[in-house]
Amino acid sequence: MHGGQYGELRDHFIRFFSRLRDSGIDPIVIFDGVDYNQEKNATKLHRKKEKVKNIFKAMLNHDERLSDSVLPILTGIVFCETLKELGVEFIFADGDADQDTAQIANHYNCPVIANDSDYFIFNLKAGYIPLDCLDWDQQPVEAKLYERDQFAYKFYFDHNPDLIYLIPAIMGNDFMKKVESPSLKRDIEATKQRAIKKGTRINEKRKDDKIEMLYYISIFNTVTDFTMHLSKTCGDDATSAISKNYKKAKEMYDIGEISMADLVESKNLKTANGTLLLDIIRQQYRKGFIATSVMVIIVLNKYLVPVMVDSPHNYTATRIGKHIRKCIYMILSPYLSESEVTETTTTNEEPLEERVSWTDVSHLNLPYIDDMIDLNKDERIDFLFK
Repeated sequence: MHGGQYGELRDHFIRFFSRLRDSGIDPIVIFDGVDYNQEKNATKLHRKKEKVKNIFKAMLNHDERLSDSVLPILTGIVFCETLKELGVEFIFADGDADQDTAQIANHYNCPVIANDSDYFIFNLKAGYIPLDCLDWDQQPVEAKLYERDQFAYKFYFDHNPDLIYLIPAIMGNDFMKKVESPSLKRDIEATKQRAIKKGTRINEKRKDDKIEMLYYISIFNTVTDFTMHLSKTCGDDATSAISKNYKKAKEMYDIGEISMADLVESKNLKTANGTLLLDIIRQQYRKGFIATSVMVIIVLNKYLVPVMVDSPHNYTATRIGKHIRKCIYMILSPYLSESEVTETTTTNEEPLEERVSWTDVSHLNLPYIDDMIDLNKDERIDFLFK
């Protein structure tokens, strides 16, 4: 838990990918990138708070169950370096990786393995395998594959596939808020009771809001029927919110395909000050040679400081690296819009925002990132020591 077991993590990653390859599976890994539209700010901050809370509880109560979801701070880097070592193909997406992953999977006609219920909704050609449904401890590996058509059939959406987009439209996701409507809840409950009277089997002892909502959606023939009924029973506010979310959900989940080569050339990322990002920097980032945390600074002029596992309740745990971060900000300064970077630190208290300037390290005469790219490894290490 306290961050030193990187050798064990590396061995675990090697075993996982070796098992896949031994079963004839050639994996491709897609990493989340920079949230350049800042659509997931609230979600990311919430997850940081939850992480801090779990670490804090685990440290106080010595509860290993709480610490299972907390990984050492350099886990992502160790994972990326292990992929390079194994020769596993990978790429960093522009923003949230879900859409790019789905499009790449469609291009190569292969299933997606992940831990994200969104992939039940994407129109994946070869289906989705939840990570906990992948048994990689045996040879050959076995998995439980989910296809959207089967999902729609099981929950009676097969008569109109577009109904499936009402699930995220009502329940929300990382980009859309859940629609909270008391009248909608009452209507879902009333629909369930009518169904029970007609003989439909619904487990009342184990209440499951998701299953009840899925059944509720399935009784409508079209999305238009749903919205017309909703406007009569729940009013304009709920109808408007769900209709807006539905449109966004359909755009998000109804995707095409893209090759790895085309994604490498994608140019969605812009710099904070509008300066053109050099192709070499973009390509190095895609290949894992420039950290996502660095690209966030270049694109947004902001930095969300990682949670320190050993002392998450103390701001000082993150301040030890501030001087080095200032040097990094100076190296990146040709692409930044201000002479300061906004840092957000998360502890068990409220997040702390601080504007950090690099002007007091300008005397070090560090090279800018454009020049740093051309330096060899030894020269870069010399600057790191400096």
